[in-house]
Amino acid sequence: MDLGGEAAWPGEMVYAHGRVYLGAGRGLVEVDLLSGTVRRENLPEEVTAPPVVRGGVYVAAWDGRVRRFKAQALEWSADTGAEITAAPLVLGERVFVASRDGSLYAFERDRLLYRFQAGGHLSASPTFHRGLLFLASEDGFLYALDPDTGALRYKVKTSPVHAPVAAYRGVLFIPTWEGEVYAFDPLSRETLWNTAVEGEIWGGLALDEERVYVAAWDGVLRALDQATGEEVWSLEVGKVTAGLSYAAGHVYVATEEGRFLAVDQRGQVVFEATGLGAVQVPPLPLAQEILVANLAGKLFRFGVG
Repeated sequence: MDLGGEAAWPGEMVYAHGRVYLGAGRGLVEVDLLSGTVRRENLPEEVTAPPVVRGGVYVAAWDGRVRRFKAQALEWSADTGAEITAAPLVLGERVFVASRDGSLYAFERDRLLYRFQAGGHLSASPTFHRGLLFLASEDGFLYALDPDTGALRYKVKTSPVHAPVAAYRGVLFIPTWEGEVYAFDPLSRETLWNTAVEGEIWGGLALDEERVYVAAWDGVLRALDQATGEEVWSLEVGKVTAGLSYAAGHVYVATEEGRFLAVDQRGQVVFEATGLGAVQVPPLPLAQEILVANLAGKLFRFGVG
């Protein structure tokens, strides 16, 4: 299935109501999975952030604007100071947008409520956890903000971050550009552990009940113990730019070499497809199928079972 444009990092596919949304080139793509119909909403610049579906579709682009579409019509748009590579965070009526100008913008529709200036570029989406917004920056700090006012509660030193911070059971798991994963307790403000991998981490982590899964440009998929950070197992897969996906006891990974793998919790490959072309977008596991979009903008559908 042709999407009509490149599906590049840091894009992601989003599923809602039988449809999948993805940025592809200079357009927002909507795929009806039942009919196979592909509809494009063309934009002035490339879509450079994952879309978000919350009553409408939010999409951000290289022109620094976030747009909300509803019923295939533009409802509103708002401007930031630079290109956007992070998915908007939608909490009720508020939309939080991390921009490459180093600012987090809080909007209510297209009205700016406040702007928080970090010390470096912002490539990753903010994470809302335990009443605070956590913002990881390329300046190597994690900022904890009051979501109502944007006031800084505290900040801690990590390393530059390009991928989203994951939150689970009161712990933040932070993937860094320099190839480390931090486990951070936001209540005690202490680092519980940090584990180094060899290679930059471009995409998001995957988590299950006990483990953190990470893949980087060193070509290795690793399972880390959530409590200690110790490596449980590792598997050579190839260079990974896309984030990982997890569902029903399996980790899904796609590589720059065109491999797509399903790996079980023991580190065993249970399914593999090759020759897909470079993939920079995380696979999307659904109830009956798994979707993979390659960099060239071709969508593959793999059945489950």
